[in-house]
Amino acid sequence: MKFGDLLNSYIESLGCTAKELADRSGISPAVISRYRSGERTPQAGSRQMDMLAEAIAALAADRKVCGGITKEEVLQKLEGCVAEKDNDSVRLMNNLNTLILALHVNVNALAKYTNYDASSICRIRTGKRSPSNPAEFARAVSAYVVRRYTSADDLDIIRELLGCSPEEADLEDKIMDFLLGK
Repeated sequence: MKFGDLLNSYIESLGCTAKELADRSGISPAVISRYRSGERTPQAGSRQMDMLAEAIAALAADRKVCGGITKEEVLQKLEGCVAEKDNDSVRLMNNLNTLILALHVNVNALAKYTNYDASSICRIRTGKRSPSNPAEFARAVSAYVVRRYTSADDLDIIRELLGCSPEEADLEDKIMDFLLGK
């Protein structure tokens, strides 16, 4: 389950609003909104994660719902969702770096084509940031690579990286799957 979906599930089962959760946790309503939409997620072990778990458990106790859940139970579930996303982010980071290094991709040109800021791409490459929509990001990178790297040598590098034969078509989808670790 995605972090935002789980958070929304807690809010619904508690019968509270996002504003109430924000007030109880000390996290701004804007950040709660970003968590709920999946635009952002707190890091496992962070103060924000702890504050959320504590607030959810306290609201559950106040409202006598959710079968008396504890902060530890909530924390474990929330961090489990983040761990899944972290694994996907690490896979994307590693595969993006492999692709960039293998083809000697100019990150500034990639940024211009994909409409991502070059510094954002650098943060994705170092694991300091994850794209809010990894599939959209991978699709944009794939489209850039297919349109920019068309020489026989480049295509050989791409096919070797992807483990596909020269006869296989639709490199754009294959690159996207490679980036996402599928």
